[in-house]
Amino acid sequence: MLSKDFDNNSQKNREAESILEKNFEDAFKALLEDTLKDQKNLEGKIVKGRIVSIDHDAIIVNVSSKSEGRVLLKEFGDAEREALRVGGQVDVYIERYEGRDGGMILSHQKAIQEVTWMKLAQAFEEKKPISGKILGMVKGGLSVDLGGTVAFLPGSQVDIRPSRDSGELVGTDQMFLIVKIDEARGNIVVSRRAVLEEERASDKARLLSELKQGMIVEGVVKNLAPYGAFIDLGGIDGLLHVSDLSYNKRVNVEDVLRVGQTVKVMVIRFNRENERISLGLRQLEKDPWQTIHEMHKVGSIVTATITNITEYGAFAELSEGIEGLIHAREMTWHKKDVVPTEVVSQKDEVKVMILEIDATKRRISLGLKQCTENLFEVFSKHHPVGSQLEAEVKGVTEFGLLVTLPYGIEFAVHKSELSWTLPSDEALSRYHVGQKVQLKVTKISCEEEFIGLSIKQVSSDASMERLQSIEKGQNVKARIVRIADSGIEVDLGDGALSFISRSELAEDAVHQNPHSFKVGDMIEAKVMKVNAKTQQILLSIKALDLEERSRILSEYMGEKESSFCSALDRALEQKE
Repeated sequence: MLSKDFDNNSQKNREAESILEKNFEDAFKALLEDTLKDQKNLEGKIVKGRIVSIDHDAIIVNVSSKSEGRVLLKEFGDAEREALRVGGQVDVYIERYEGRDGGMILSHQKAIQEVTWMKLAQAFEEKKPISGKILGMVKGGLSVDLGGTVAFLPGSQVDIRPSRDSGELVGTDQMFLIVKIDEARGNIVVSRRAVLEEERASDKARLLSELKQGMIVEGVVKNLAPYGAFIDLGGIDGLLHVSDLSYNKRVNVEDVLRVGQTVKVMVIRFNRENERISLGLRQLEKDPWQTIHEMHKVGSIVTATITNITEYGAFAELSEGIEGLIHAREMTWHKKDVVPTEVVSQKDEVKVMILEIDATKRRISLGLKQCTENLFEVFSKHHPVGSQLEAEVKGVTEFGLLVTLPYGIEFAVHKSELSWTLPSDEALSRYHVGQKVQLKVTKISCEEEFIGLSIKQVSSDASMERLQSIEKGQNVKARIVRIADSGIEVDLGDGALSFISRSELAEDAVHQNPHSFKVGDMIEAKVMKVNAKTQQILLSIKALDLEERSRILSEYMGEKESSFCSALDRALEQKE
């Protein structure tokens, strides 16, 4: 009985032990599976690990109480390596929970890249700008470091304005906007231009609200043109016209500005509606015309530099920003019609006299000839009024003769001073270039630079006496001295000349041909008019012929009348 009970108990114990063993195996298996599941869940994750030890090329990191792994020191930056301490914490990426040697495969660099990628993905979704450093130039653009992840910056997205050289940006920190992200391939495309355009739009709105006339602003030279330069004020462009570049009128834009240069300018005009801004650079400098009367005095002689030559004169710079005009008539005493390029050349340094200053109009009149001896004064000393001299005809114009006087002075003899008797145009036609003529000085004004000259007054005394002896209605004899298509010129004696026009040569048109006469022949004509003031006398052969014919007719008619009366008397006597 006791033996049977003992056997029964043993069997129960064995069964109990078997149940316990099976339950333990199930529990261990379940625990192992949970552990392995946790390990599998950690792979590909970023965790914080504790530094256990540090050697010459790596650190040992404990991720959990049972797992450790090595991280190479080269995955840390210089600053990070210096901060590593045993017992400290570090972010690691678990590539595999257990490698061949039983340890974990960890990476600090991948942990940083993973964190960075998540931040970049978030920035892409939210369209937020991020900071990055431009590493260098690559084909088609630049490479950019976005905190451990390298992105591509296309050349078209570098700046708002196309730039031939983007190398100056290499090594600089900039803000970028992610425009494309490919997580599978690990590609990121960024744009610096998008950030600049957004900033520009913001700056433009702010600038338009704050901008006022007279305000001094800072901008960057955008581009240059012959008429000025466009300045980027930060979101909006303004025009700096060449006239507002400098007080020096002859300055070139390229001599003062260059593209990309930062300059301070003044807002001189601003239209808020059409957003047009006119800028000035010279307005920031002292205006030299405000002190012009302190710097230069009328009548003073200064050294100036020829800056520009025109057909009417030459401009000369007296000092920085101060120019004056040397008019052609103020260049030389010798000529009236001066060609400026024959007197001065570009960049010549010349002595000039300041003749007039008009600060309001910003004009200065200069004289070049005033710095030399006044040739009109010299001429008047040697050739006073009333004196006679010989000169050569330099030119024949419709107004008269241009003659060369002593000391190189060129002056005109008006055609009205050529002859007492001939019409002005007829008298003018008798002269030619190179001909020597006798002149009489009738007036001199050094102040007005005027010399009165006359050819006809050289023989005025003798001809005047001859004219005084001639009366209207008188018949005179004269010698033909010249024949023209319009008539004949005759000499009455003592230099008294007269011109008989074609219509006064004969009564009928057939005989009014001047060429039917000969030079040297003597003719007789009737005096029609005498002007002692102009010393002109008008003659007519036609009038003389008409008078002669009238006389003959009168005499003939008188004889007829007398004969008729005698016959009538005889008839009456016979009747009686």
